[in-house]
Amino acid sequence: MAALARWLGGLHDRLVTSLAIVAGLAIWAIVGAILVDVVARNLGVRGVAHTYALVEYGLLLITILGSPWLIRTRGHIFVEIVFHALPPAAQRALSTLVCLVCVVVCLVLFAYSLGETVSAFRRGVMETRSFDFPRWIPLSVFPAGFLLMAVEFLRILLGRDHLHPVASMPHGK
Repeated sequence: MAALARWLGGLHDRLVTSLAIVAGLAIWAIVGAILVDVVARNLGVRGVAHTYALVEYGLLLITILGSPWLIRTRGHIFVEIVFHALPPAAQRALSTLVCLVCVVVCLVLFAYSLGETVSAFRRGVMETRSFDFPRWIPLSVFPAGFLLMAVEFLRILLGRDHLHPVASMPHGK
């Protein structure tokens, strides 16, 4: 059982890292698309019609696909002043509470976004922008992303580390 847990943990780690790489590549793709569009317009050539829609969807991908990795690396933003004012036991308790709330919120958002994705798929809803495609395609990243975020918060909650780095610092330092 422990071997299966390690294998699944390693698989999850590789998936989260891969999605972070995809998010990073999406940033470069957006920069490139905007650059091509700007250069084309300045040269008097019509830009790519789909640039704006692709940039918007790319920004969604970057946010959702990169978030689990940010949680793992503690790259998210938090207010340290509250934790510095608390004794170590209270720091650990508050960190645990925040992590637990994050798990619950991510699971609620997972369930909601999964329902919306399935509903869009069943009803055949189309996204009509500069090009048409099924709406469930961009929606599908949300349940996957929120589930991976919930798993990351659960790993923190059940592990030895704390959500906030200061939670493991001695009081007053």
